[in-house]
Amino acid sequence: ADKVVLIHNTLTTDEGNGTLYGYVSTSATPPSDADLKAGTGAVWSGSAAVSGTGANTLNATGLSASTAYYGHLLHTDAAANDSNTVTSAQFTTTSGASALAKIIQQMGL
Repeated sequence: ADKVVLIHNTLTTDEGNGTLYGYVSTSATPPSDADLKAGTGAVWSGSAAVSGTGANTLNATGLSASTAYYGHLLHTDAAANDSNTVTSAQFTTTSGASALAKIIQQMGL
């Protein structure tokens, strides 16, 4: 069965622009910046434009039930500067009605 999972990570940025990249894998080891941005080797990957500081959300779909995962997040600002990659604590999906994992990224000064 599918599941619903909520992951909280914190990435601090002084830039309210650029792109937030998300990457879900079964490894605690962060991917390289290039692999994270391209989604290479990810179970799920995605990105969203960052238009200001504050909460930014990525929704990961299609994760398998009863599986341990890690979320990895990276912010690239408008000048192409990359933040450090932030990795969540391990989380395990559970049974549920729909396949949905939310990665909520707090971004602030």
